[in-house]
Amino acid sequence: MAAKNIFKLLSEYHRSLENMKSWLTLRPRHPSLDVERVGIVDAWQEEMKEHFRRHGFCFACNRSLSRCRCEEPL
Repeated sequence: MAAKNIFKLLSEYHRSLENMKSWLTLRPRHPSLDVERVGIVDAWQEEMKEHFRRHGFCFACNRSLSRCRCEEPL
């Protein structure tokens, strides 16, 4: 897989975030489903972290992993 630059990754992230927001607002809100919704958002965030990592960037600071100063790169 060819590495993407940070601008491409951020563009994909924002597009995915907008899709997630749309999906969440279209779903009927019910207290018993809140735990499921949180689980879905958590899984999406983990997927985005892995996507950034696969392309050599930290999800938290958006720096290349070699330049990341985070205590634990995401």
